[in-house]
Amino acid sequence: MRARARHYPGHCDAIFALAWSPDGQLLASAGRDGSVRLWQSSNDGALEPIAAYTGHGQCILSLAWSPDGRLLASGDTAGAVHLWEVASPHRCLLIYRGHRRFVRSLAWSPSGDYLISGGDYGDSSLQLWESRSGRCLFCDRQQYRLFAVGWSPSGERLLSASFDGYVDIWTVDAGASTSSLRAERSLRFSEHGRPIYCAAWSPDGQLIASGGADNRVLVWRPQTPSPQLITIYRDHHRPLKALAWSPDGQLLASAGDDCSLLLWRASSGATLLSYGEHQRWIRCLAWSPKGRQIASASDTLIHIIDIDVD
Repeated sequence: MRARARHYPGHCDAIFALAWSPDGQLLASAGRDGSVRLWQSSNDGALEPIAAYTGHGQCILSLAWSPDGRLLASGDTAGAVHLWEVASPHRCLLIYRGHRRFVRSLAWSPSGDYLISGGDYGDSSLQLWESRSGRCLFCDRQQYRLFAVGWSPSGERLLSASFDGYVDIWTVDAGASTSSLRAERSLRFSEHGRPIYCAAWSPDGQLIASGGADNRVLVWRPQTPSPQLITIYRDHHRPLKALAWSPDGQLLASAGDDCSLLLWRASSGATLLSYGEHQRWIRCLAWSPKGRQIASASDTLIHIIDIDVD
């Protein structure tokens, strides 16, 4: 496996969030400078800056595209989530203010009707809210400092990963109407034994990958009554801060405080590629829906890594 990288400046301070649009045509980036930047991907994979959203005025920690690619949600250190139209990046449709402070993670439901948001430092809440109205439908504060949230592809389950070493799985009950949706904790995974900084569902919703302060990535099946551990990946030497599945679910990219981005086979844990051009801790990864590119960032540069999987 081979890789070729291109670097794109655009932010004046550290980048903390990256997210590809569902069709892979746009990349969103955000961070400490308080801006969300939009980049257009060309046919040859190069990026071109096309727009910026500057409505936060705060450090931005999280980004999430709506399933139809029309809206982008961005969460900041003041506890606000901004929902805005990508076609009109200066038009904010809604500001959700249910968190007290850091909104570390965001995820849309597959239907686009709901968002979940995870609060980190100074908040520690999991909140589920209606995207159309911004009305909070569910709030839980039993985990300490949430670093990752995710909605399963089926829309029936959620995950929340936290500093206290747990990945919780929630079963979603829509009830009689969209406005009565609730979530109930159904499973807890605690094999890391240390803070968990990243977790993600596989594209088919059958597996979860999680990583954190134990320097390991664990791939496991969230089955009841007990989760089934599938693979342990040990080639990182410092805490993991970011994970991304390939669109086909066969590969995983992982990165963190050792400044390396590693690409490996999810089923076996075999390392396929090591990318070492980052000079600082890597905080975010995003795998293009087209499958041939990984975006990563650790400072003010976006690294676009073209993957040759043949």
